[in-house]
Amino acid sequence: MPLGANKVALLGSSGVVTDTSVLLATGTTAGAASIEFTSLIDSTYKQYVFKFYNCAPITNSQELQMITSTDGGSTYGVTTTSTHFNALHYTTWSAATSLSYESSRDLAQSTSPHKFTTNMANSTQSAGGNNIPGANFGGEFILYNPASTTYVKHWTSKYSYNFYIAGTINAFSAGYVNTTSAVNAIKFYSSSGNIEGTIKMWGVR
Repeated sequence: MPLGANKVALLGSSGVVTDTSVLLATGTTAGAASIEFTSLIDSTYKQYVFKFYNCAPITNSQELQMITSTDGGSTYGVTTTSTHFNALHYTTWSAATSLSYESSRDLAQSTSPHKFTTNMANSTQSAGGNNIPGANFGGEFILYNPASTTYVKHWTSKYSYNFYIAGTINAFSAGYVNTTSAVNAIKFYSSSGNIEGTIKMWGVR
């Protein structure tokens, strides 16, 4: 039975071509305005899987977000509808836990970026002030059949990150890019300031 997209998780960053998936590109930065993928998103693959490793805003208490393009990244902001929910657990500021639908993260036929996170800590935040050191974001984003000129472009994502106080959030979001034009570029960036980290893009047949 073919493993499909699960091979990406099983094979990790081997970078080898399998019968279903291949590592296409890697974006790494220690402090750029964004990580963008403006090529290789085409009709070759039906799924494009983006994996996040130790991604964080450079400025403390910012949000990580994404936005798409139909012109290779010359302009961004394609109409999108999305939904978002998360589970959280504080560890020092309080012992609060919750599982909630986050309507403030939703997009409703909007050209604004979709926000993956609420305010999160940066990687150099110290353990003082109810923060934890080495905060970062890890997870995956999957874009389905972006080259279609018939259908809207669905996407799903799941990830874990450190809140701006000591605590963890396990978040899930999904949506669609409401266009019949091919989506061929995507940008990941912070709501303010620069970001750091690594994002890898796989194509899955």
